[in-house]
Amino acid sequence: MATLTCAELTAAYFLAQTMFADSAKKSDYVVNVESAKALIENSTANVEYLTDPKKEREARIYWTKFCNTEVSTGAPNFCTISGTEADADCKDYAITMEVSKAFSIDDANYVNSNLNVIEVYADNLLKTMKALDEKLAQLILAKLATFTSANLYTQAGIGCSDDTGLWATTFIPPIYWTPKVFAYFQKVAMMNNFTSPFLIDGENLFDIIVAAKLDAGNANGSGSAKAVELMKIYSDLKNMTAIAPGMTYMIERGTVAFANKSLWKGTTAVNAIDRGGDIGIKYSEASKNLPGVIYDVYATKDCSGAYEKTNVLIHTRFDLFNGAEGCSGQTGVIEFECGACPEIVS
Repeated sequence: MATLTCAELTAAYFLAQTMFADSAKKSDYVVNVESAKALIENSTANVEYLTDPKKEREARIYWTKFCNTEVSTGAPNFCTISGTEADADCKDYAITMEVSKAFSIDDANYVNSNLNVIEVYADNLLKTMKALDEKLAQLILAKLATFTSANLYTQAGIGCSDDTGLWATTFIPPIYWTPKVFAYFQKVAMMNNFTSPFLIDGENLFDIIVAAKLDAGNANGSGSAKAVELMKIYSDLKNMTAIAPGMTYMIERGTVAFANKSLWKGTTAVNAIDRGGDIGIKYSEASKNLPGVIYDVYATKDCSGAYEKTNVLIHTRFDLFNGAEGCSGQTGVIEFECGACPEIVS
């Protein structure tokens, strides 16, 4: 491992795949990042990564929307056909967020050890990416909170306005967080013109979801189980509690886009790039918890007495974007907070 040979890197690469697939070891490398998975897998915009060296951290995103829903009820002109031009919105964005973490392996520590240095490398690689996955999830969850817009469904009942009276945040008192809240969510989606909504939740719906699963086979509980299935839910208790406690988000599919820019995408430890001289190597590694996220891996070596020390840095750039506004001017993201209805401040 001291010289980071191609054979050793290849061995570490395949060993990492085996270790992650091993049911006895996998728990050491898996982390709950459902909120990030939700935002990544529901991104439908076309993301193009610019190759201009002056725009290294730029992404171009193509959004589409269909706003003109006016329908004619008179006789059309069959010979001269004219219609509303398709509305495509293309914007360039700066990728502003990044995460990185490093680890080192000193060969001197393994001279009289039964531990295999290649196995230690693979183990540290997986655990480091696990930590990066969780931090990435928390950062894009915090970014999501900046995209929220007012709830257009303002009927009195389960939901109530925030203290501004503008429904920027929809409050739902604790007593209403029951399976019946899903009927309310259906109304919210319809009145906000959401056609493919999904929910990201932490603690608000957690007990309801667990109880529904347990009671699904019981005649008395089947109704609650079916209520929970009315809308796709991504439950991420840990990260939502850390970043947005007491909140639940409803997002219209396609209104947010995730971008992840790896500089060395397409390379792996098997065909790592030699940085020349004694600088070291670089390659990319796919996240094991977040499909579509690619990390860049940089490895160098230092002298450690009679031995050598391997230094590894894992890094990636990413961002979350809110695209073309909905036809009503909405962002496609609505937030609900568990709490008593606030008194409106005039």
